[in-house]
Amino acid sequence: MRVALRRIPATRWPSIPRWVIAVLFLWGAAVVGGAWLARRSDIDFVLCQFKRVTGHPCPGCGSTRGVLALLAGRPLEAWLWNPLAMSALLAFALLTLLRAATAQRLALELDRRARVVAWSLGGALLVANWIWLWDRA
Repeated sequence: MRVALRRIPATRWPSIPRWVIAVLFLWGAAVVGGAWLARRSDIDFVLCQFKRVTGHPCPGCGSTRGVLALLAGRPLEAWLWNPLAMSALLAFALLTLLRAATAQRLALELDRRARVVAWSLGGALLVANWIWLWDRA
């Protein structure tokens, strides 16, 4: 099994695709609009369509509340809302800071066997995160 982590020269700030900006804008608008409607009508607003249909949380449930907790300066509460999403957000932030500071990005190179192990581990983490969320619902 071969695993290699290399540093590759890159621009300090990556270009952000317009679709990413659009998705983030729509997500923010849905959160703000839903919160506004919930306050005005005393209706419990559920952003997650999976939870609305099944009554159970999806693997991403709690991410919005986690981001809001982070913005309010409560990192432990944020992590408890959705450990996998908040850990991924932390990793993304650290990689972005590394790129901004050094003008390099990290490239992970995996052979076929290592990719299978990585995908299996990722799937197991996703299931464990979903069980965590299911128990909290």
